[in-house]
Amino acid sequence: MSWRASGGIKRWAADDWFSKCIREAANNECQHCHKPATDCAHIYGRASFSTRWCKPNALALCRGCHDRFGQHPLLFTEWIASQWPERAALLAVKHSGRIKNNASTRKMISDHYRTEYRAMLDRGDNQFKSWN
Repeated sequence: MSWRASGGIKRWAADDWFSKCIREAANNECQHCHKPATDCAHIYGRASFSTRWCKPNALALCRGCHDRFGQHPLLFTEWIASQWPERAALLAVKHSGRIKNNASTRKMISDHYRTEYRAMLDRGDNQFKSWN
């Protein structure tokens, strides 16, 4: 199994390719302060497999904004609601779903986002399709 721990949550190749897609789609710019984006932040945390690799559940942030929002989740929630009010309803539905978290599913997700990332670079745009 290929993974590394980050904050107590395992990370797989699917997480890495998903993060690259999210950051590339934001032109590698923090969606809050516009500094260089280093992180893929999740609205519903990565422990929720039904939304972990879902495009509307993630955004690109710099380390400072990610840390700040992690320490102040109410500020994060308020900011998300002010910027993308339509995400809450969509994510509530997706969050209630279930996906299998096994090696086969993670490989399929990793392959999907690797292909999407490379296609974005080839096309020179920032559009990609969410796995779910």
